[in-house]
This record gives sequence, structure tokens and C-alpha cells, in this order.
Amino acid sequence: MLTMLPLRCFSMVRITALVILKTLFRLVAITASQSASLMRMSN
Repeated sequence: MLTMLPLRCFSMVRITALVILKTLFRLVAITASQSASLMRMSN
């Protein structure tokens, strides 16, 4: 039991980090595409 706990904790941290990175990447992609379309509209 005690030996399994750090492994589970580590995998949870890794999964959480992956989800956060995916969300950040999606936010950046959405923001970049929106600003690009705004710049195209203003020109």
C-alpha cells in the first residue's frame, strides 16, 4: 500500500500537468487565431 501511493500520486500529477498544458495550448491557439482574424479585418 505504501509503495503504491507515490506511484499513483506521480501519475495524477502527470495527468494534471498534461491537462493543463493541453488547455493552455488550446487557449493560445484560440487567441492567436482570433487576433489573426482581427488583424485581417482591420487591414
